[in-house]
Amino acid sequence: NKMAVFIDVNKPEIRNFSKCVLLLPSVSVGNVPQLSCDLFIATLRMSRIGHLNHPAVLPLVGNNAYQHCSDADRGFMHTACEVYHCELPEQKHLDGLVLIQLRTPLAKGQTATFCRDLLKWIKDCSFAHHVLLASAKAEQRMDVELSRGPFSFKLVEGSGSNKDVHDTLACRAGELGWLNMTPLTDTGNSEREAISGSGFSKSLYKICLDSGCPLWLIVMHCFQGDNTMDALSFSSHISKWLLQKDLEWIVPLSWSHLYGCPAPDDLYT
Repeated sequence: NKMAVFIDVNKPEIRNFSKCVLLLPSVSVGNVPQLSCDLFIATLRMSRIGHLNHPAVLPLVGNNAYQHCSDADRGFMHTACEVYHCELPEQKHLDGLVLIQLRTPLAKGQTATFCRDLLKWIKDCSFAHHVLLASAKAEQRMDVELSRGPFSFKLVEGSGSNKDVHDTLACRAGELGWLNMTPLTDTGNSEREAISGSGFSKSLYKICLDSGCPLWLIVMHCFQGDNTMDALSFSSHISKWLLQKDLEWIVPLSWSHLYGCPAPDDLYT
């Protein structure tokens, strides 16, 4: 099966998310997008509503990573690509947030297939907005970018986008100091290097551009290492941009073992 199949934990059919915003990460430098998604899931107490199954997603299984999991979800294994949801009662134009947590990179040579199938599922769900988070190598930023902050964005307005809402979000991005990137379809080397290390983000962006599907690509430039502080900064910016407020972030339980367990004391005796 070459399709991105959404398996709902409650119902077998695809849900309608016409008044929800979709937030998804690209596996990229320092895993900053995935760490940011962890923060949103833990802080907003998002519920797992299903998972996406695709042959391009490398398999992974593990225990629940969040301390707020429901009794129904407690004890169940978690997989590489899961879908979470929460309501946004304070937001005027949005009913909820849908988040895809992708925990593994894509299989070699499968990026284009995955992006095409993912886009088909996104269109079937009729999301109000689509936001792709990515990180890129800070050491390959262009000279003109060095005087700005680490955040950049690029917008595909698409044929079905709400221009007023997109203009509002673009204005907020400018107020937050985000750099509006030049078109990613440019063939110049400097443009490719500007988001080097950003995973499948360029592929999904180009497919959305070709198909006229609206997409916000938001990039944070960073260095590889302990990227937990980068994730907190990225999450704060996304929250201010999308929800118009910062959140009191709750660090998920899984972060206590990002670099494995402490060395046993027996090693030093």
